[in-house]
Order: sequence, then C-alpha cells, then structure tokens
Amino acid sequence: MKYSDLKKRLIADLDSIVKIANEGIRNMKGYKNKLKGEEDKGLAEWTITQSKKG
Repeated sequence: MKYSDLKKRLIADLDSIVKIANEGIRNMKGYKNKLKGEEDKGLAEWTITQSKKG
C-alpha cells in the first residue's frame, strides 16, 4: 500500500498501524496474542517505511 493510500484512510501514523496490527481491521485479524514486546511498533514503522517507498 502506498503512503498516500494510508493518508487517505487516516492511518498514516504509528499509533493507527499499531492498533490495526493488534486488533485487526475489516477482514484482517489482529495479532495481539502473537506480537511480543515492541514488535507491533516495529511492524508499524516497517509498514510506513515500505509505503513511502511505493
């Protein structure tokens, strides 16, 4: 997903991506029980970085 798409959906920030990673969104399940420690924040940072690359 492109960064512009995240911005359109108002989820282009770490807190939003962390929440989605933990709780899920639409048909995607959350991974709260599988992510440990700061893995959710790492995943959010990675997602935003990759989205900015296009």
